[in-house]
Amino acid sequence: MPAGHRQLVLFPSAGRDLRRGQERGFPDVDAPEVAAALKAAVDDFARRHGLGYHTAWGLDRRLRVLLSIYASC
Repeated sequence: MPAGHRQLVLFPSAGRDLRRGQERGFPDVDAPEVAAALKAAVDDFARRHGLGYHTAWGLDRRLRVLLSIYASC
């Protein structure tokens, strides 16, 4: 039975290649002030919720990847 709706995407697929980014590195974020604000939010969240260094670093890394993907679309 076909779905009665269409799934929307958060990011268009043109211009992004996650595998290439993992192998060669993702581009730097074009908005360093946004990246800095997100890093501060991640650090605060990690402190308040008792997250370890590696967990907080991974969260920050994933947010920077999302920002670089969004900026390249």
